[in-house]
Amino acid sequence: MIPWTSPPVIRVEGVEIHGFSITCGGRRSGLRGMVLRRAQRQGIARSEIVPLYVWMCAAGALAAAAGYLYLGGMSSLLVAAAGLCAGILCCGCNRYTGAESLRLLDTAAFAVPFAAALGRLGCALAHEHPRRLSNTWLAVRYPGGARYDLGLLDFLFLQALCVAFIVLDRRSRPGGFFLATGMAAYSAFRILRGALEDESNGVMWAVLFGAGIMLLPIMSIMSTSVHARKKARQDCPARA
Repeated sequence: MIPWTSPPVIRVEGVEIHGFSITCGGRRSGLRGMVLRRAQRQGIARSEIVPLYVWMCAAGALAAAAGYLYLGGMSSLLVAAAGLCAGILCCGCNRYTGAESLRLLDTAAFAVPFAAALGRLGCALAHEHPRRLSNTWLAVRYPGGARYDLGLLDFLFLQALCVAFIVLDRRSRPGGFFLATGMAAYSAFRILRGALEDESNGVMWAVLFGAGIMLLPIMSIMSTSVHARKKARQDCPARA
């Protein structure tokens, strides 16, 4: 069983800085740096990836604010859906092809679990999401009794997903691979996690899981088509 600790607080000249604030700041800077580095490694111009990143982050921030105003708290489902829709809209406005759009969205999607893990670490440190009582080894010894901490469970799952992404990234993957894999994996986790809380978004997470699974064969077909066209162009001058 995991021991309960008081949320960490740093005091600088009378100003209290909570651990959650530090992890949130690290999440934003880490996401930006990782997206830009990955784009550079894949030969994507900053003029292409920066607008996509700005659109997705702005939409996510607006969705988070709307959640606090109208839902009583931030909804990760709303933030994820808003960011993805904004990214698709950005690609559409710039008239990118389907393959180009998947490649750009995949660059951003690869960095999301790493940034989200930092955010969930802040939730775990603050013990913001206690749920049902439990005596399992994953339970946290809260003052009122040991229970599951959803922030901690999310953090542990996202750490595992980050490791999986690093391993899978050792080989070349078609555009959209990490977007689809991340959607399917995290949605499946949230469906399972819903058993530990009053999960009102179970159907929507199931829809995202299905979308992620369906996207995998679609991008495989698109990738095959792109490679076939490239090969055809290379063969034409040789035949001539």
